[in-house]
Amino acid sequence: MYKILIVEDDEMIGANLSSHLEREGFEVVLSRSLSDAANAIDSKTDLILLDWMLPDGQGIEWISKIRSHSRYIPIIMLTARSETIDKVVGLELGADDYLTKPCVPRELIARIRVQIRNVQRSGS
Repeated sequence: MYKILIVEDDEMIGANLSSHLEREGFEVVLSRSLSDAANAIDSKTDLILLDWMLPDGQGIEWISKIRSHSRYIPIIMLTARSETIDKVVGLELGADDYLTKPCVPRELIARIRVQIRNVQRSGS
């Protein structure tokens, strides 16, 4: 079972995402802030779904902290910021994928599986 850390401050969105992912067999941890996420991330975290705007900072800035750890964890930005420049910045600053809200759950799940598959192939 793969473990997904969702970093999302909107309670309803977080609950909906958790529900969809759990039905697909993922273990889900929901954090509503960056500080909660920093405490929740562990050696079993397989992927992070990260919102841009959070109550205690910007998810985009948190990516560099995640990337400084020795173990690679895929990050998918899941945010309402839909401008092309936002997508480019997110990807250039280290996100592995970028999806705008609202999203189609099937597409999100497919993108999660692609990221996990890529990590398995690379042996990270």
